[in-house]
Amino acid sequence: GFGWSIARSRWPVVHNYWLAKYGLEGLYERHPVSPQELPEFLQNLGAHGYVGCNVTVPHKEAALQYMHHIDDVVSRTGSLNTVYLVGDKTNATSTDGEGFYQNLLATVPGLSLSGKRAILLGAGGSAKAVIERLRRAGIAQIAVVNRTSERIEDLKASFCGAITNLPADHFVTESKSVALLVNATSQGMAGQPKLDI
Repeated sequence: GFGWSIARSRWPVVHNYWLAKYGLEGLYERHPVSPQELPEFLQNLGAHGYVGCNVTVPHKEAALQYMHHIDDVVSRTGSLNTVYLVGDKTNATSTDGEGFYQNLLATVPGLSLSGKRAILLGAGGSAKAVIERLRRAGIAQIAVVNRTSERIEDLKASFCGAITNLPADHFVTESKSVALLVNATSQGMAGQPKLDI
């Protein structure tokens, strides 16, 4: 997996466990890649010894321009988290939205979001993937809190009619009437600022 920075990532623990459990040949390791190194890294993924990789902050959207092929989810969201080689061609998908949604269903059995509202913190690549999956689950409206309104305007354009801008000072009042609150920011993660809401 790669990103900037990923020093505390648990990816290797998780993926190397499954590789060993099922006797699959391979090794999963962290590889820090700065924004300046991104083009060279992705354009030479095979030369670096990789057959694929996961992508995290801040590269989920920037990496798109270096892909030869993207799937429908990436096309709808403009965000990826998984790159794999077919021959020497880079292919992209995103498991962010589906992974989020399946974990939600496993945690809250029988959950129905159809026709309901949610609040989403953040408007980056992960947020796009979560929105796309929640829309397919039937959620009616998602109010987004973000530091900059420009990113929210991008979401509105991508997900017509489903996105509203929620000013941070209205969060407490609005949060009382939603079915779901999602943190799609890096705040609260190890090594990042505390999520203060």
